[in-house]
Amino acid sequence: MFLMCSTGSRVLTGLQRPWRVLPPVFLFSLAMGGLCIYTTAVTHYGLQELCIKLSEITGSTTYVININNYSKKKKEIL
Repeated sequence: MFLMCSTGSRVLTGLQRPWRVLPPVFLFSLAMGGLCIYTTAVTHYGLQELCIKLSEITGSTTYVININNYSKKKKEIL
């Protein structure tokens, strides 16, 4: 950004009106912030669903134990 905008009052190189960059930057930041919130929510609910399914398979309510029990049951089957 600083490379594109010249310093001082005279415009030698770069953008002649650097403030025109700000509205697209704000829109991009808002869009990316919304996308981050959305992906965080999708990941959270996906992990909750995974833990519920693991608890159905293993019969345990704690998630760390679920993974350990599932791996032990898988080894017993093999």
